[in-house]
Amino acid sequence: MLDSPKLLLSVIIPVYNYEKFLPDAINSIISQDFNLSDLELIIIDDCSTDSTPKIIEEFAKQYPCIKPIRLPENRGVHYATNCSIDITRGQYLHFMAADDYRYKKFFKKCMELLLANPSIPICSTDPAWADEKTGRYKIRTERLLPEVTQPMIFNSEQVVMLLRNTNFWVPGHTTIFKREVLDKYGSFNPKLGSRCDWYLVHRIALLEGIIYIPEALSVLYTHGESYSANASKKMAALELLNLLDECPRTKDLFVRSNLFAEVYNEYQLS
Repeated sequence: MLDSPKLLLSVIIPVYNYEKFLPDAINSIISQDFNLSDLELIIIDDCSTDSTPKIIEEFAKQYPCIKPIRLPENRGVHYATNCSIDITRGQYLHFMAADDYRYKKFFKKCMELLLANPSIPICSTDPAWADEKTGRYKIRTERLLPEVTQPMIFNSEQVVMLLRNTNFWVPGHTTIFKREVLDKYGSFNPKLGSRCDWYLVHRIALLEGIIYIPEALSVLYTHGESYSANASKKMAALELLNLLDECPRTKDLFVRSNLFAEVYNEYQLS
């Protein structure tokens, strides 16, 4: 990675043949209530065969903050995401699917809190979802902690207790990472499939703490073509349990917070 990042925030969007969704995703970034000179939007085209490259090119002509990269062959979402991290210049990173979108205040609210609390490496919000059955803009939200009305900071032990005793969890699509925490704990493990961001964000929150914003500002869209709809979750769960066996401290926190039991019981693993 670069020794001296020169921007506040890097946003990474891996994309493959998502011509019908990508413009919405890009527009939701460039219309943020956030100074675009403090941001770079890196779009990794995983060798698309539709009009995705042309869409990226047209947006890049209009917005200097957009940096298009086209891979020479299709390698999958995890490869595209991980290979982009080394070329980012932001002190903070956010990863976004090409069919998702963000509300206008997302970056502003998260970054203000992260910059005011530099010892906390991640900030997350309440999640929001849409799907093809109900419509792209028919939003469902979840209040993770209904009694919380203002942003809060939770340390490691508090995160353990919240995960164990409440409905709190850390939605990966709502999370902004401090760059150095990815150097420390690694990026997205492709063996975990659709659980790769789930494992990473919970590991960081349990070990380092988290800033939580009780507001839904980030929308995840699911449909028949989406990665989350097609990934093998049971295989990913088995890989996750194997990985935890190699990370005793992380496994202890997962066990105490009941995350270990959640994965184990959900898939009836033996």
